[in-house]
Amino acid sequence: MTGTEAKILIVEDERLVARDFQSMLRGLGYGRVELACSGEEALRKVDETMPALIFMDIKLKQDMDGIEAAFRIRARHDMPVVFMSAMSDSETRNRAATIPRVFYISKPLHETEILAVIKSAGL
Repeated sequence: MTGTEAKILIVEDERLVARDFQSMLRGLGYGRVELACSGEEALRKVDETMPALIFMDIKLKQDMDGIEAAFRIRARHDMPVVFMSAMSDSETRNRAATIPRVFYISKPLHETEILAVIKSAGL
């Protein structure tokens, strides 16, 4: 599956942020963008839609944070995960780095960073 045909999943509990990011990706030519607002919903959507790339907020408000959700997803599927966070402390980054094939971008999100990480992920 090539770049703009690939499915992308955004896992973000702030609905407005998720929709803005979805709109940005669509504007960049990625039309197949799904949303999930919790780790649990992300697990279900990954199994149902098999996205080529996941953008995952690290801090989710429900029981499962983004790192735990990514760990569970990666245990079942070999797909790249891009962590998004306004928090850039070393403890959070170290915990996120324990999961293979992960990338990390800081909020606020910028098109150039997003395109670079999408390319690095192989899309």
